[in-house]
Parts: sequence; structure tokens; C-alpha cells
Amino acid sequence: MEHVSSSLHSELEAIRYGVDFLQAMHIINAVVESDYLVAVTTLNSLEDDLCPVSTLILEIKETLATNRGFSLHFAPTQTNSVAHRLANYGFESNIHLEWISHAPEFILDALMND
Repeated sequence: MEHVSSSLHSELEAIRYGVDFLQAMHIINAVVESDYLVAVTTLNSLEDDLCPVSTLILEIKETLATNRGFSLHFAPTQTNSVAHRLANYGFESNIHLEWISHAPEFILDALMND
């Protein structure tokens, strides 16, 4: 990701992208998982955040509040090998990749075992 200031910022951008995608697909009930406990705790907190990415945090909180069928939960990395593999691929690659019906080859085995 370009113009990302920290790992928290990167995770928040990924969560925002995922939630925006759910909205675009008109999905009304979804569990969003993240293995970044600080991001999950921050987004589920009722308190305002004053960190450098507070605007992004507020945007995600508002989206989650508007879509009451969405919930955000912490899931340790070990419980979701697909997400871990996608994160590593995204970190190591400059390729923008989206798919709707067919998963990329590099995660098919992880999907089968997840």
C-alpha cells in the first residue's frame, strides 16, 4: 500500500476496504475479522481516538454503526491462514488484485485447509 504511515494504518485501510466492499455488494450481515488486536479494540471502542489516523478510525466506526449487521472481531493469525497469506502477498507485491468468483492460485490450498 502506498502512503501508509504504520502497520495500524495499513490494517485500518484493509478493514475499510473490506467494509466498503461489503456495502457495495449489498451484504447486510457480516463478521469482519482482523488479527490486529489494536485495530479491533480501537474500532470497537466508544471513545474518540486522537492518533494520526483518527479520521480513518472515525470513518470506519461510522460505517460499522450505520450497518448494524456488520461486526468486527479479533481472530488470531493462526485461525485464518488465508488472510495471513493475502496480507503477506499484499506486502511483498505491487500488484492490485481483485476477484469475485475465483480465488488466486496462491491461496487455493490455504482455502481448502482453513
